[in-house]
Amino acid sequence: WATGKQHKWSDIDIAVVSPKFTDWFNKTRLLARPIGSDFADVEPHGFHPKDFKPEESAVVEEILKHGVRIM
Repeated sequence: WATGKQHKWSDIDIAVVSPKFTDWFNKTRLLARPIGSDFADVEPHGFHPKDFKPEESAVVEEILKHGVRIM
């Protein structure tokens, strides 16, 4: 959606940056609960602020380049 190239099978990727994401288990637990199965087309990606660096992650670089900030 953000790049204008969505199609029938596209999902919505959401980046969530929070200091509460201290490890993989905690991040998964916090993100999976609110999404649940009702939003199968929504894929959350969690980042701790110290890990949200475009110079260290192509994913973060893509988010900063094409993402739409919602909050």
